[in-house]
Amino acid sequence: MQGEGRLRLALRDARVEAMQCAACRQPVDGEFVELSVGDTGPGIEAAVLERMFDPFFSTKPPGKGAGMGLATVHGIVHEHGGHLLVDTEPGRGTSFRVLLPACADAARTTPSRRRSDRLGIARREGRVLVVDDEHSVGEFMCELLSNWGLEAHFVSTPELALARVRESPAQYRLVITDHAMPTMTGIQLAQALEPIAPHLPVLLYTGLADRIREPSLPANMLRTVLRKPIDHGQLSRIVDDVLVERGARDAIA
Repeated sequence: MQGEGRLRLALRDARVEAMQCAACRQPVDGEFVELSVGDTGPGIEAAVLERMFDPFFSTKPPGKGAGMGLATVHGIVHEHGGHLLVDTEPGRGTSFRVLLPACADAARTTPSRRRSDRLGIARREGRVLVVDDEHSVGEFMCELLSNWGLEAHFVSTPELALARVRESPAQYRLVITDHAMPTMTGIQLAQALEPIAPHLPVLLYTGLADRIREPSLPANMLRTVLRKPIDHGQLSRIVDDVLVERGARDAIA
């Protein structure tokens, strides 16, 4: 608002029907508690609206913003089972609506428990390799995975990833890789990993998910391709599924 205007904060129970989350693009229906933050600023342009939840995307000049504010909001809200709606119009201001799942009145007075218990998230164990040519993105992914209890390692090139796995093919339980990298794509990396560690699953994330077709994925790559900005809840479920399946395979072996 450039120092002038009015900021409105509101909290209410809300029934939402046939809406779409501005961050993950998934349909939104149900009973929520809505925290809204509205301003009388200039509004948000359509081109910015499409990308504003992407990590490290910013309209601010260099040194004025890291582009992680809305990406962080997206991650926190989705990790709690919520969604985000954005109402904006050029010259008329913007309103962000944070929707969090409503609970029964009795549950609202329940004594606080640890966050991981409230969310039903068990502490994970295992080593994960993150591959991304953007250091800031890779480090952000590692921090997220580490917060879940995993030991996350980051490399900035597919070649370094191959070298790490060759050193000890059984050391990692999952590889998470970007797709568009200068020397090798994420799919090509998975193909190169297959003869080295055939049972090592590879998860692909990309901003070009619509262009990737399942038949083009190698056998060691998970069928689900994560779209940027990453839905933390979806990533959490995939990681849990991989760890459970890998644990069962290791027990049999």
